Amino acid sequence: MTRFAGVALTWGLLSVVLGASACGGEEAPAGPVPTPAPAAPAAPSARVRAEAVRAALPAPSTADAFTFEADVLQSDLLFGHARYALAPEGTGDAARWIASEHNEVTGEAGVSIQDTRAVLARDLRFDRYERTETRGVAASRKTDVTWTQGGRLQVTTRSGTDEAASDARDGDRAALATFAGLLLLLRRLPAEPATYELPIFAATTAATALVTLENVGPARLDVAGRSFDTSLARTTVSGVKFEFHRGRLDGRPMAIVMPEREVTIVEHGLVDAVAPSPIDPATPATSSAEVAARFVLGFLLRDAAVVAGAIDAPSVRKGLAAQGYAGDDAGVAARLLDGLSADGVPARKQAELSARAAVVRGSSAPVGSDVEVRLGRPVQGLVLSTRSIGAVWYVVGVGAAR
Repeated sequence: MTRFAGVALTWGLLSVVLGASACGGEEAPAGPVPTPAPAAPAAPSARVRAEAVRAALPAPSTADAFTFEADVLQSDLLFGHARYALAPEGTGDAARWIASEHNEVTGEAGVSIQDTRAVLARDLRFDRYERTETRGVAASRKTDVTWTQGGRLQVTTRSGTDEAASDARDGDRAALATFAGLLLLLRRLPAEPATYELPIFAATTAATALVTLENVGPARLDVAGRSFDTSLARTTVSGVKFEFHRGRLDGRPMAIVMPEREVTIVEHGLVDAVAPSPIDPATPATSSAEVAARFVLGFLLRDAAVVAGAIDAPSVRKGLAAQGYAGDDAGVAARLLDGLSADGVPARKQAELSARAAVVRGSSAPVGSDVEVRLGRPVQGLVLSTRSIGAVWYVVGVGAAR
């Protein structure tokens, strides 16, 4: 058809250019009009694709139930545990999913615990959502979310013994809730890369939002010095990027990664998750990494005694003298703290975790007889020169990255 149409088109052009007399004095016969090829059907939109996957989900059953036990790592250091589970309840048309989640991590205010329970329909839209949060010694906060008869979100919150506050707000009745529900949806996505658009309930804002879920396909998960073949999907919720790694063959959840926060929620037992050891400034530092962590701990806590125990004061004083310091060795630690700014003072346990993370996120390299430690967040840009003196490591110089 394509070739014949090309010939007919050429003959028609000759007739116009040369005129009828050039073709035997007669008007050239009109060639057959080619039949246009049927237009390709429009590809379904990302929203339609997501709705199709959700509509095809089977009724809740033990066959799809799961529990994802995980370790929570920050910069490959263990600082918490998590559990995400989905279990069926009821039978027939009354069957539904019960999603339960438990997160226990060390944060700015100490140990933070979140317990979530949600009732999900067959297509994973939520009917009820309950969350209890406890942060350190602060009073717990409870959030209860349901739907009004008019299809609006009814959000009720209570902190400690305070009176409950409740308000109704707009929301998308088709919204999916909980990581557990999303993990089941990911297992049911077609293998080929594609984007999906669906409403999700975000606990941080207690509101629904339309998000784009990208099913990327084959990928690699790098965590705690190990690498795994996975299948990757990713999305952004409330400004936070999430990457979901699943087993390529069985689709099981392997990790949830928040790359910008350097947090990985990884399947328990997949890697050797090591909790950071307590930092004891009273004992001799046995490595450059250890003394660097002690220095950062003192800096974060604004504790001159901890800083003093991590430095070789005479060596550091020589460097400060070039900056106009005229005091003695006893005042070096205080001078260092005066010259370094910090935003607030964290709790001791969080400060230790941050100090360890700063060393892990950074790098070290020998410089002559010393070891230079370039620190990462939360003290990125800080560079320490460390030295072994009598088998004990000390900070002998403090500077900024160039």
